[in-house]
Amino acid sequence: MELVNANDVSAKNFFSETTQGELVIAEIQTTTMKEEKSENDNVVAKKEEIENKKVIARTINYKSLISQYTTPMTFFIELGTVTRNPEFLEDVAKLVKKDAKIELTILDTVNKETSTQEEAYINHQILSNYTSQTPNPQGNQTRVKETISNETTTLVPNLKVTYVNTWTCEQSIIYNKQPSANEQTPQEVTNHEDEPKTSVPLENGQTLITWKTNWTTTTSTTTITDKYDNGTQSEYIDKTDEFIELLDKKYKIPNSNEKRTAGSYLKTGAEMLFGFLRQNPETQGLEQVMRYIMYKYTGKDYGVTEFPSGIYQIREFTQAGGTLKSLVRYWENGNGTPESSPDGKQYKVFDDGFGTATVGYGITIQWGYDRLVAKGYTGYSKEEILAKYKTEDIYIDVSIVDAVEDEIVAEKRALVQGLGLQLTTYQEYALVLRAYNYNLEGFVENYNKYWLPSDASNEKYFGKEVDYNHPLYTEYMSKPITSKGKTAPGLITRRKAEWALFSAGYFENTGKYWSDSGEGIAEFAMQFIGEDHSRFTSYKPSDGTQFSKASWCAMFVSYCFDQKGLIPSVLKETYTSCSIEVGKMRSRGEFMESLANGGNYTPQAGDIIFFTWHKGNVSDHTAIVTKCDGSTVWFVEGNGGPGTTFTRRVQEDSTSINSDTIVGYFPASQK
Repeated sequence: MELVNANDVSAKNFFSETTQGELVIAEIQTTTMKEEKSENDNVVAKKEEIENKKVIARTINYKSLISQYTTPMTFFIELGTVTRNPEFLEDVAKLVKKDAKIELTILDTVNKETSTQEEAYINHQILSNYTSQTPNPQGNQTRVKETISNETTTLVPNLKVTYVNTWTCEQSIIYNKQPSANEQTPQEVTNHEDEPKTSVPLENGQTLITWKTNWTTTTSTTTITDKYDNGTQSEYIDKTDEFIELLDKKYKIPNSNEKRTAGSYLKTGAEMLFGFLRQNPETQGLEQVMRYIMYKYTGKDYGVTEFPSGIYQIREFTQAGGTLKSLVRYWENGNGTPESSPDGKQYKVFDDGFGTATVGYGITIQWGYDRLVAKGYTGYSKEEILAKYKTEDIYIDVSIVDAVEDEIVAEKRALVQGLGLQLTTYQEYALVLRAYNYNLEGFVENYNKYWLPSDASNEKYFGKEVDYNHPLYTEYMSKPITSKGKTAPGLITRRKAEWALFSAGYFENTGKYWSDSGEGIAEFAMQFIGEDHSRFTSYKPSDGTQFSKASWCAMFVSYCFDQKGLIPSVLKETYTSCSIEVGKMRSRGEFMESLANGGNYTPQAGDIIFFTWHKGNVSDHTAIVTKCDGSTVWFVEGNGGPGTTFTRRVQEDSTSINSDTIVGYFPASQK
């Protein structure tokens, strides 16, 4: 950080780690300004000024990128619960550490944006002793062009996994540089009225009269991006045989002289282990690995008969956070992707660890089959799926399953909102999370009994340490924790997370409070509706960005995220240029294209939306999403409405989600 603070470009050659375990790498930004003036096509003045290079520290939670390759402590705890042998666990730990390597490589993306403004006019000069009979009433005419060009080059570091060697697999990932992408905005030409004549007295007593005609201003922007592709993964090398060898090794049973193999315990306790792993978001991927290992070890089909490569799909730096859908998905499947077909277009039906056929993010076949059919599924009957899914791979289209998921989430939220209670949005989310997994029977009675008598306000516990001794938790919210008669560690964790969010507005999965969530930033932005530019063009951004002469729609968005402390933890930087920022986000793999541009992302409150007035991929305007119902997206924007930069205000507006004026989104709500 010393090099960054000193604006030393050599910082690019180093990295560091924060006390919170996040990686810090440097981004380099260089701005070059060129000025040129020509008269009658001859250059008469030329100036090039290279500003100081700007070094920006980028903090990345790299652990979320490699989490599918790591083995968390909870795996050892759950494995030990079933195998009941410390010596076996010790050998497993040694195996996990043996030759383990995860290589991360920084691949630089280069964004170069050139914005050009050209003033062209005819300059007229005439001396005062000219008369109407003078042959040259227009005076001496000079064609003048004045061009100012600002070129900003940003070297954006992207962290990628390029090699993995673990106890489960070995794999390489290769990234290839793509041809430069060149985007250019259409030229905008402004025609000015002829300039009034001005008089300048000369020393000889005459007066020089000057004026401009044929005066135009032409502006254009060109963006060139050099980046890498999404990566090509090599075939996986299955390395689970060494673990299987440990299963037949005899270990001393604690408090006994008898020896027994861990495999003998696993043969009888396999389903228990799968249940433990399935219910914990950190170990859901390892559940698939263990099902595969037990298949290889015993020859019995536990639902995974091929190496589960799907759990090792390339990930970007995204993490479930404040949106309702992402919250539900995290607690249904962690940060991973449900079992899917090789092309990722279909979800595979799987056993949830308790004998329940499930697809996607917690959609059970038993209770969700009719919904799947209503959304377009035409395959097996419910009875056929339940009879065959453990011995046959059964797939259902992602679009169908996700549509059912959206429908259930919407129904559960309507249910919560219909309880007639004065709940905050984060409390609604907590209850939807519970209802998605279980139900809300008896909640209103317990809420009135335990919450209201001692809590005059929902904010009494907000932002505080979670109180797990509160009677609403101990008597109601902490239950149930069993599935089909078995205690499920994952349900214990989930009930605690639901309570943490309901009582304190705390997201267990991200370690953030509601004020840092998507809805939190949207609500913060809404409070400025009606204000002019003053607040947003005068503040000093925390990352040192210069805001002079910038369009203040971007400054408004930057201000909101900066004031909420979400730069660079969520939004990497404040920004003044929409087109440059979109280029950076695309290069980092953070940008979600609009429906008009071929994307399929549904925006959430707290996301940043980018617009174009030229029906293309280059952005001219930006705002913060406040809500979206699937067909219409609402947003709050700075520099909005009719008028000029100085008369426009912060306002809320909306448009169709299919509009070709939308370039895309930065999914801040999922960070």
